[in-house]
Amino acid sequence: MERGIVLSPQFSFLPTGEVFFKSVVDDMELRKYLLYWDKINVPKSSFLDFDCHQFRFLQKAGVLERTPYGQEYNMYAFGMNNSHTLMMRNIGLGQGVGLARIDDCTNIHLDRYAGDEILRAHEDVYMLLESKNKGCWSKGQVASELMSFDAEDKQSLEFNLYNLLPVPSVDTPLGDILEFKTRRYDELLAFRIYLDELYQSIISSADIPRAYNTEMTKLELSLRDLNRTMKESKIQIVIDSLRSVMGGMGEILGLSLSAIGTASIFGVTPFIAGLSGAGIGIATKVIPQSKNSIPKELTYIKSIKKDLSAHK
Repeated sequence: MERGIVLSPQFSFLPTGEVFFKSVVDDMELRKYLLYWDKINVPKSSFLDFDCHQFRFLQKAGVLERTPYGQEYNMYAFGMNNSHTLMMRNIGLGQGVGLARIDDCTNIHLDRYAGDEILRAHEDVYMLLESKNKGCWSKGQVASELMSFDAEDKQSLEFNLYNLLPVPSVDTPLGDILEFKTRRYDELLAFRIYLDELYQSIISSADIPRAYNTEMTKLELSLRDLNRTMKESKIQIVIDSLRSVMGGMGEILGLSLSAIGTASIFGVTPFIAGLSGAGIGIATKVIPQSKNSIPKELTYIKSIKKDLSAHK
């Protein structure tokens, strides 16, 4: 079964209330998702129509799609290419006028409603794709915390693979990653299967710590194979982390959440012990997320703890 991820651009809400749109894409996160997922979908919002050369390359390769979202506009207030400091705030838009079309632009300041529109597109396109192929899609946000335009607190499980995941460096051509995926598909598939099994064992078990310990060894062996395989391929890699939040878990796990409580489970085995700052952690948290999020909805976000030293 193919796995896909719906990816949002790299932006954040500032304390002032405005939005800082850092870039259309994060090169490290893009390479991570490209390597470990079969398909990437980046919603194409008509209100703030953003694009970049990386997306166009992957679209031509058939691994990235842009699902259209929003109404059609007759014109746009802005149209920018390769601009790297933009201020688009307090803009009065007439009927039939979209905010902007931007291509390979960075460091843009926007009003909050523009960020909310990005998140609506992200959420609605994910729900559309997931409804067509249940269990095949996740969400990816290039942020260290979950973002939502209509957030409410929900019981969640947070999973972390700290400093364990080999990812091609930002200098690795995207074409080289696609070629590697074709040649070493079995190893990548094995890792994904073990990761899925870890998730499923945790959410279906009344004894979460035991389920965690059972599945952790298989996942680590798969990670060891991936490290070896990527080093043999001569692709320069960095050791990154993989952090995900599974929402709506209070309805599913109920009392079994008390097996973890407010503390986290953090595993370190002989293999992991040899890696600086590495480990596998699981914790229950109350995390603000979309009111419309469904049980077991999985969102990948950036890990705060990471070691980005390069390895060959």
